[in-house]
Amino acid sequence: MQNPAPTRLTVKQAAAISKMGAQFIRVGMQRELFPFGSAVKLSSKWTYHIPFVPFCEYVGIEPEKALEILSLSEEATA
Repeated sequence: MQNPAPTRLTVKQAAAISKMGAQFIRVGMQRELFPFGSAVKLSSKWTYHIPFVPFCEYVGIEPEKALEILSLSEEATA
């Protein structure tokens, strides 16, 4: 049975799917440069919300392909 699609991504997952650096994504979100998700500073720490489908649409990748990439990246770190 295949895992269901996530509703949101971590910065690390978004970086793996898009082949962008995690820091690039963090800073872009903090500066509100991307049309997906949000970054909120709580005290001195940033929190990121990256919705799965809008992120896939932004980077131009089908959700199924994104799930394959996530699966491969999880296998590589296991």
